[in-house]
Amino acid sequence: MTVLKGHEKSISEDDRGACSLHVSAYPVDRVRAQDLREVFGRYGGIRDVYLPREFLSRKYRGFAYVEFHSSE
Repeated sequence: MTVLKGHEKSISEDDRGACSLHVSAYPVDRVRAQDLREVFGRYGGIRDVYLPREFLSRKYRGFAYVEFHSSE
């Protein structure tokens, strides 16, 4: 297992080759994680979709990360 300097996440053998895409400027009141999976799934296998929320209000922050299994 490798740990990236300055990052909290450890990279396992399964994570090698994975990549993340930052998605912004989408309508936060109408887009769900499943919607992003459907749109970006045609470009490769998706490992995870993360939609950050404000800590206190729990409102979505207006951007997301789509993590793919592979960068290919």
